[in-house]
Formats: sequence, C-alpha cells, structure tokens
Amino acid sequence: MHAALRSALFGSALPLAGFELGMDFRAGWYRSGAVVTRDPAALPGQAFTRPDLKFEEVGGVLVRVAPSAPLIVPGLGFLARTSYRNFMPNSSWSGAAPNSQVPQIGIATAAQNGITRRVEALGSIDFGNGTVLPYIDLRVFGTATANTSTYPVLSGTNNASMPDAAVDERWTASIGARLLPGGVMPGCNIGLTASARSRDGSTIYGTYSNDLMTLGEWKVAGDWAITTTPALPANTGSMWMFLSMFIPSGATVDYTIRLFAPSLVKAAIRGPYIPTGGASVGINTDNMRLGQPIPADDNWVILHSAVMQRTTAQQNGNDRLWNLAHGAVERFAVYRSGPADGAPGRINALSTIADGTRTGSGTATILPAGRIVTALVKTGGSYRLVVRGPDGAISYSPQWTPSAYPSPIDYFYLSPAIDGYHEFFGYRRGTFSDAQVAGMMAAVA
Repeated sequence: MHAALRSALFGSALPLAGFELGMDFRAGWYRSGAVVTRDPAALPGQAFTRPDLKFEEVGGVLVRVAPSAPLIVPGLGFLARTSYRNFMPNSSWSGAAPNSQVPQIGIATAAQNGITRRVEALGSIDFGNGTVLPYIDLRVFGTATANTSTYPVLSGTNNASMPDAAVDERWTASIGARLLPGGVMPGCNIGLTASARSRDGSTIYGTYSNDLMTLGEWKVAGDWAITTTPALPANTGSMWMFLSMFIPSGATVDYTIRLFAPSLVKAAIRGPYIPTGGASVGINTDNMRLGQPIPADDNWVILHSAVMQRTTAQQNGNDRLWNLAHGAVERFAVYRSGPADGAPGRINALSTIADGTRTGSGTATILPAGRIVTALVKTGGSYRLVVRGPDGAISYSPQWTPSAYPSPIDYFYLSPAIDGYHEFFGYRRGTFSDAQVAGMMAAVA
C-alpha cells in the first residue's frame, strides 16, 4: 500500500496509524497498540494453529508450508484454508520401483493389445524454492494391435479401496505432469479423469476429464492438470481418479510422462497438496487468533479485505470470513452464505447471543470469487454491516440492535474457511460516517 492510500485510510502515511489492531498482510505491516512490526508473530496475543504440513501453489510452483506456520505471500496476503484431505492414498509413490507396481494404487506393469505401461524411473523434482517432491516416470510403449484404452488408476487398487463419495458432493482431481522429450505418440489422447461410480464400481454415473494430450499434442500448461466434478448425481457411492490413455490401432508409441503431487480432494476447487504414503491424509484449518479486548462502551469499526477463491456456485453452507469471540464462544461473525448448487448468497453478520440476531448486507446478490471488503460498524448499541463487492459496489445493512450487547469480546479470529487470501484486518475506535467507512474500504480494495 503506497503512502497516499495509507494516508487516506489511516490519516497518516505511517503504517497502520490510528488502528488499535492492524494487519496489512499485503504490505507486510502489523500493529497492536504501540507495537508496529514486520512480523505478525511478534504481535501480543497472536496465535496460529495448523499442526500439519502442506504445500500450496504460488506462481505455478509448490511452496512448502511448515506445520503451525501461516503462508503469507508478499503482495497477496495470508493464504487461509479450510480443512482438506487428500484421498489419493500414495501420492508420494511410496514403495515404487522401476518395472514394478506402485503399492496402494493401480499403476502396475501391464501389457494390453501390444502396449506396455510401466514405472520406468523414480526421482525427486526440485521446485527451486526448497520444495522437493518425489516423482515417477510412467512409460507407455509398443505397437497397438487394436484401438486401445488403458487406465492407470491413482485412487486405489480395487473397488473396495476407492474413497466413498455421495450425491451433491463436488470433487477435484489434480496432478503434476510433464511429457519427457523425445516421445512418439501419433494420434494419442491422454486425460486426467474423475469418475463417479456405484460403491462396487460396477455403474458409472459420470466422468469428468481434463485433457493432457489430444491427438499427440501436449495440452498441459504450467505442469498442472486439474478436473472438477459438478454436484455428483444420485446413487454415487465412490470416486475414482485415473489417467485415461487412448492409442489408435496400428500406432507405434513410446512416450514417458513424469507424474508428481497427485491429489484428490472433496472440494469444488483444487486444495493444497497433502503428501500421502499409504493412506489418505487430512490437514486441519488455518486458524489465526488475535488477542485484542474490545471495550463494551466504545464505538468502533472493524475492517477486513479478502480475495476469495471459491465462487458461490462452488460453495455449500456458510463460511466465516472473520469473527469475534470470548474464549471459545463466538459473539459476532461476518460470513458468506452460499446455498447449494449456486443459488444466490450474500454476506451476513451474525450475533450468536441468545436471540440469534443476524443481518444481511442488502438483497441476496453475491458474490463471485474476488475481493470482498467488509466492515462491521458499532455506533452506540447498534451495528451495521457494510460490504464492498468485487465490482466496487457498496451495500449497507439496516442498523440492528441485539437484545443484549455480546460482551466481553476479547479475541478476533481470521476465519479458516474462506479458501483465499486475507489482505487486511483492522480494528479502529471512533465514530465513523458511511462516507468515511466507504473511503476506508476503497483504500484497502
């Protein structure tokens, strides 16, 4: 954030002036009271939890994110994620060896209609940023005696080992794939496929593919092949992930694909990569808590800016963008509601005191993926939610007064459930007009 914007937002060119608590993740400035720092962990009361290793894609490469460490990307912000599980049971290719099967999955030495597929080699791919992950080289070669389709399975070895799936769920399969130089593949097609099936695998209810190669032309840009299902149809019982390979009759082929970081998640967008080595592995949410008591009798504004990766159509249920709590009790939350199958949702504020008061930011209009700025404004005993959408339009909720002030409030939580970047979060005492709040929102957008 350059000096003019900082001055417009804070009344000073100094970082976060005027805020009791400010976290400018994009610019890398953090403040709590008199403490101003470049290190968010140095703020009094800051705590972050996620006791699991994960890898996130940033700029086309995977970045290792250590347990109990937030990923803060300069110029983008704090990447927060909800919980994820990689259902691909052996994404690290544990136990694989050249010319042998890969344990826990269906890639094995096999011949079909003159075509052999086999694990040719193993190694490690270095992303150049300290992230090193294992790969296998899958070689396919021979002369096809008939039109040949072959399906190296990634999600298990038999029907019973495939992950359970159910109606209305959405799944995303992804894999890193590089075609090694010198491949001969006339007329070949290759795709990454997710397949919704009955529990015993006997009935296919839908297949969803992303082409890696069509008629011998390599299609993948930036290493990654990704395919996402729509809401799964009725009777779905399992999810299969595999490569779909077609070789025309009479074609002589010899090509090798380097495969790494395969992932199968129950989500409408690609999640973080989670290494597995024999069974599915899940990770917990990114959860940042900030201790900053709010006096019961003050007026204030809380300002938050985030870029969310999921559209309303990719979301079911309610996702907290941020919330205020006392101990483990949520007092206020600002959240995005997203009914099933892409029905219109909106940004709501919820008070979880006895009367369950909630208010919405105008009509049910929201909200695609993109930057959303929210402000919760307290004036006396009443509250107002203000939302600035990705298009810059601002909507105001009615003023509402809970039956009892939800006091005390002594913790801020940055929601772990947005699947996107927190850019800014700030708490500022004072009484502010709608125009002043709108100006603050524009400054962080």
